[in-house]
Amino acid sequence: MTKEQYQRACEINERLQQLKQVKEAIHGTATHCLMYVYNRNVNRDDYTPCANYIMSYISNLLNTHDKMIRAEIENEIAALEQEIEAL
Repeated sequence: MTKEQYQRACEINERLQQLKQVKEAIHGTATHCLMYVYNRNVNRDDYTPCANYIMSYISNLLNTHDKMIRAEIENEIAALEQEIEAL
């Protein structure tokens, strides 16, 4: 394995760990969903979710994009695992 291949393998491994961590953190579709938040205090990170009743107006859009994001995570994991095998 060349130095460049080793470095790429390390980069892939780090990205895989990140994606798997996110995947585990959002694993439940019944308990995790997309939602907008707003910053209540611009001087610090003080984010609060928008009201549920307001988000319910666009829940179909948010659910569609949630499914797309979850699929993209799966696709990126699969592509990175294939790249590791090729190395």
